[in-house]
Amino acid sequence: MKKALFFLLSSVLFAQDLKLGTPHFSKPQEELIAQFSQISDRSGVKVALMMPKKIIGRYSIATIDTILAYLSARGRDFEFEVFDCGDEEEKSIKSTYEKIEQKGFQFIVAVMTTKGALESSKLALKIPLYIPTVNYKQIPFSPSSSPLLFFGGISYEDQIHTLLELRDGTHVIAYNDDSPVGGRLSMILQESIPDLSELTITNEIAATFAKSSKSQEALIENADVFLNTPVVKTGLLLSQIGYFKKKSATFLSTQINYNPSLSILTQQRDRKNLYIASSIGKTDQKLIEYGSLLNSDLKYDWVNYSTAIGMEIFYKLIYPESLDYFKEKILDNQVQYDVRVFQVDTKGFHRVDIQALREQREQKRLSQEALANP
Repeated sequence: MKKALFFLLSSVLFAQDLKLGTPHFSKPQEELIAQFSQISDRSGVKVALMMPKKIIGRYSIATIDTILAYLSARGRDFEFEVFDCGDEEEKSIKSTYEKIEQKGFQFIVAVMTTKGALESSKLALKIPLYIPTVNYKQIPFSPSSSPLLFFGGISYEDQIHTLLELRDGTHVIAYNDDSPVGGRLSMILQESIPDLSELTITNEIAATFAKSSKSQEALIENADVFLNTPVVKTGLLLSQIGYFKKKSATFLSTQINYNPSLSILTQQRDRKNLYIASSIGKTDQKLIEYGSLLNSDLKYDWVNYSTAIGMEIFYKLIYPESLDYFKEKILDNQVQYDVRVFQVDTKGFHRVDIQALREQREQKRLSQEALANP
């Protein structure tokens, strides 16, 4: 099985044209299904992947792996081809889209940044196009103006709003990564916390954070600390902050730190009050195993998870009787995710019952008040 799947992957990577059958497609929103009603061949699935390889980097191979894992797990014939649009300019995307349309593909997964998503929204789409890497709120978009354009990006806004429910300190501070994601998380937080104290964490600052212990320790004391840094920087920060005498109320982080490496990079005492939000839900074990064979992480990588959901949405319109691999639905052309909060130990991530945690905190507060005022 591993050899067969490896050969499958190699065929796509090097030939970029894998044909195992003749497909058909339909469309998620009921009002548009009629547009594809003339398609009656249900012998397979025909999927195109469009992406600017140089721009999206590692996601180029990861997305290929995920699509192959999903289609292989389903066990039906499929045709799959990769199209490199080179860049995210309107002309490049339009030209590549037209080439895909001419070849008769019925569904397109497009791995893009927000720029590519915006340019894609200008196309007069005839084939459903799904962008797993962008949330529809990140660009000016209306489902009525582009009904065949769909998004699968997670909502960092929803994750941050959920994490803010766990505030237990006197103030909020944020350590932000010096990257576009770090900047975006900072902007979202600023909208909710007007008096937010922030510090941008470069690699140098992360490695020598303890040198600024006097000023940072005073800031951290009894604070809710947002760690808007990737896992390696987060590990460096927590390991140094752990030696501070004054402690924070909580450490809070989004999907950016939903990574099993965190338990290796930190000690249990340093992550005692660390809470991490994630939008990745559960999926079928068979799909996870196929993903593992093809190096596609569907448990912790949200782009892989989002890509697989996109495949599911359209696959089930061709084969509605097939087993559900995911529970997420689509609304207004955007995949809807549930936000879950976790803590992590040496055995992995464990989901937190937010309501129960808040009740425990309230009981503790009442007990402390009773002791202070006998």
